[in-house]
Amino acid sequence: MALVLVALLVASLALTGPDWVTAVAVGMLFLNVGVLATLAGGSSITPMLPYLLLLLPALYQVLVNRAPVIWGWPMTAMLTFALVAALSTVVSSRPGDSFPTLVQWLLEGLIFFFALTNSIRTLSALRRCIQALVVAGAVVGLFVAYQQRQGNFYDTYLGLAQVSAPYDITSSSSSVLSDGVADGSFRAAGMLGEPNFFAMVMTALTPWAAYLVITARGLARRMAWAIAGMLASYAVFVTYSRGALLAAGAVLVLLALWGVLPRKALIYLSAAGALAVMAVPTLADRLATLGSLAGGGPSEDASAAGRLSEVEAAWNVFATHPFVGVGPGQFPLYYQRYVSLTGGSVHSGEGARNAHNIVLGLAADIGLLGLGAFVILVTVVVVGLARARSHTRLRGVATAALVSVCFYLGCSAFLHLAYARYLWLYLALSTAIISLALGEDTTDPPTGSQLRDAEAEDPGAPSGPARHRLQGAELPLNGPR
Repeated sequence: MALVLVALLVASLALTGPDWVTAVAVGMLFLNVGVLATLAGGSSITPMLPYLLLLLPALYQVLVNRAPVIWGWPMTAMLTFALVAALSTVVSSRPGDSFPTLVQWLLEGLIFFFALTNSIRTLSALRRCIQALVVAGAVVGLFVAYQQRQGNFYDTYLGLAQVSAPYDITSSSSSVLSDGVADGSFRAAGMLGEPNFFAMVMTALTPWAAYLVITARGLARRMAWAIAGMLASYAVFVTYSRGALLAAGAVLVLLALWGVLPRKALIYLSAAGALAVMAVPTLADRLATLGSLAGGGPSEDASAAGRLSEVEAAWNVFATHPFVGVGPGQFPLYYQRYVSLTGGSVHSGEGARNAHNIVLGLAADIGLLGLGAFVILVTVVVVGLARARSHTRLRGVATAALVSVCFYLGCSAFLHLAYARYLWLYLALSTAIISLALGEDTTDPPTGSQLRDAEAEDPGAPSGPARHRLQGAELPLNGPR
């Protein structure tokens, strides 16, 4: 069966071309189909198939088309991050507990990052990947919306519409189900099964949908991408994730002050947020609990208080193991030992808890060296995207990528590095944009369809022969650097 699957992958590469294969692989990774298939009884190697599918176009570009290997500062920072994680695993007191996390970071991070950045060589290939990403998010949002409308929470719709509190049909009556919907007990968790991480992933997807809406040619296409964006946004709202909404609001304000987004966009976004709160009343109740946390006292929100104790415990772990940490993924094993030093409340539930902050979580796991490599990776991507916005043809997509990465990192202030493949996905797409801006691509001259795609991104730009004359000055995608 494995040989048959490999043969089918090679045949699809030969018949459809590397760009379409890359787009399909990106959509499969976003939908988490490999993991869901394994949970449904598939082979343990099933989650690796989308990565294999993504690796083939990269090898095709390098070995068959003889295109140069794309390597830059982001890839160097990713390699450094992986090497520090390996060092932390070796010197930790329990290497076996860190090994699965290390393998996951190597596969989903280093190899995936390299494969995606070397598969995307043209602007049209990048656009296809973005379209596949948004379509996948719209599919998840559609299932979530249908589930919310039907109230059928014990059916996860192939695993794409999971909830935080699964409906027990053996003991729950219709009235109990109605109460659960009313107070937000059934929080949408999508294809991940965890509502807060699902909210983070979908929040970071919305700028890509906005980019497709703005650059689409024709009213029908714009409406289609707008509906896809609304489905993704609705999925965020019914997660009732306070951290995602707060982070998104803060990021939008900062980007508007920075000049990345027009300030008048905040007015429209505020109006859309108000309509969302009116449409999902439980969301307002969830946000109101933040006031009790700020005020403290007996009404302090237990969930938020527990997270504060986890953040403080992560700081204590980092202070004790400052250089390479305790090992990738090992902080939960140290939580109970160090939480007593914080003097805070212990989160109810299972004993092993994660640090609800990506910075302190990484600091506790892989120390200052690993955190430094991660910060360098994020910094070079953000700076590269800011510079890519100076290119006329890349301004829109670079802005979308910048907002997406900032959304994800903003939400990560309340979450640790789990489901990291989505972060690597957004960073890898951003790195592909940076590579295009630097003119690292040396493929053949663009075809007519590629030029139409580029014109769609900048409708006001010249077309036809004028575009050919301006292409070298705007973006040296082809020919000698």
